[in-house]
Amino acid sequence: MLNLAQQLIFARDGTLFAVGNTPGTKVTLDSYNPVTNTWTNILTSGVTGTAFAIAEGINGLLYVGGIFLNLNGDANQDGIAAYNRTTAAWAALGTGLNGNVEDEGLTIGRDGRVYVSGNFTTAGGVAALGAAVWNGASWSGVGSGFTGGVGSVARTLPDGSIIFGG
Repeated sequence: MLNLAQQLIFARDGTLFAVGNTPGTKVTLDSYNPVTNTWTNILTSGVTGTAFAIAEGINGLLYVGGIFLNLNGDANQDGIAAYNRTTAAWAALGTGLNGNVEDEGLTIGRDGRVYVSGNFTTAGGVAALGAAVWNGASWSGVGSGFTGGVGSVARTLPDGSIIFGG
């Protein structure tokens, strides 16, 4: 079970999700059901690292980012992965990142695209200096990127603009 929560979100159905790590610094994802007042461990990966960020996509998938390699033994689940609550299956987003997603480094655009920020130079094998976007099939960098890591990404309202900072 979760030892250190890095980020919490409420899914559209009211379920609370928490990402972070266990006492042995293993990546973990837990959920809390307010109806039954119970916590459930969804993932304790056995992979050393920390999940720093979580977001629910408009497709219902949970996107988890952080410092980890080969989540669930998948060589492409580096720095980010998606969890399907219906099938209880994890999936890679292309070939992942060559670095990590930072705290507050994950958001979903109004169009459903997944935006990440952190310390990486490629996403899915394409240049992405600290900022990248996943369109559901492939990665692309954001503009010409940033010098050094990018600490956070956020979607603003009401226009849905994406802002990178830190």
